[in-house]
Amino acid sequence: MPQNVAAILPLLSGAAICRALANLGIDRPEFQPQLKWPNDVLLDQHKVCGILVEKIHVAKQNFYLIGVGINVNQAFIPNQGARFEPASLKQIAGREFPIMTVLERCLESLATCWEALSATGSGEGISAESKLEPCRKWFAFQGKQIEFEPADGQPIRGVFRGVNDSGFLLLEVENELHAFSSGRILRAFQST
Repeated sequence: MPQNVAAILPLLSGAAICRALANLGIDRPEFQPQLKWPNDVLLDQHKVCGILVEKIHVAKQNFYLIGVGINVNQAFIPNQGARFEPASLKQIAGREFPIMTVLERCLESLATCWEALSATGSGEGISAESKLEPCRKWFAFQGKQIEFEPADGQPIRGVFRGVNDSGFLLLEVENELHAFSSGRILRAFQST
């Protein structure tokens, strides 16, 4: 897999999980999944899913292990200082979900994402913009003021402008666009 594709695997995986959760048949505004850059899925501003991608090197080849943790039927999840309070699908939707149904939807969505990505063999023939297209509709806070903490600095405020072709977060600060490869969104504000 080309490095430029590997770098955006958390975003692609997150978009696939958003699509899977959206297809669980809950037609309520608060049950619209959103992708919080770089690897969380939110429902009603609550974190319901986290995604980790780990690169492993075996027999002179790189492999990528995608770990997805979804809070499905928990009645209570303690908030241990998280900025985006954790919740389960059950807490937000008000009903339990069959675990196998959630798993099947997620695996189907991830498989569809992977098939589209590898349609040209290694994924090298796919433009960076089209690789990220599945993600764009799911981003939380698009065009909103956020507080962002870069991995190597102090929190800053700016307007979230999506991601660039490498999957870096784009933050507009005082009419200047900055790209960040790592960090975390601490919170979002209602107005821009």
